[in-house]
Amino acid sequence: MLCADFGGRTCLVFSREKGRVVFSPLDLAGLRIRVESGSSFDQSFKPVEHYTVERAAKQYLKFAESYGATKTVLEHLSKLIKIPKALMIQAQEKVEARSSSKGPSAAEMFRELIIEGKLSDDDIFKKVQEEFKLPDNRRAYVNWYRKDLIKKGKLLENANGK
Repeated sequence: MLCADFGGRTCLVFSREKGRVVFSPLDLAGLRIRVESGSSFDQSFKPVEHYTVERAAKQYLKFAESYGATKTVLEHLSKLIKIPKALMIQAQEKVEARSSSKGPSAAEMFRELIIEGKLSDDDIFKKVQEEFKLPDNRRAYVNWYRKDLIKKGKLLENANGK
């Protein structure tokens, strides 16, 4: 489903289940997956009527060709429309080139790992600590980012660390 916020910026919703919405907003840095709680998403975005999912997916593919897209976004798009393998590789290379030029911050890594929900808080901290050489006294960052994501509606309240 194609949705737009009040400023007219669009996003393509790939799934909505268990109170979470998985979507990709148009972004000049390339197409990436975002996850928000359904209530937070609904406060910002409304469905665009009379615009088919297939038509939106084709437009997003054109955008990905120019600006790039992550593998996950392309996998979601490929469930909606056929994507040539060469285009998938090209789009991934573009988004990776943009990402590697500045690289993710520790904050982005904390947020992504918490939203992913596969690691314990200790494992999240160890992974970020290794990447960014954080001192041991920064362990509380995991909990701070978790609470921040909940406050912003990007994580469900009951999504505590393992």
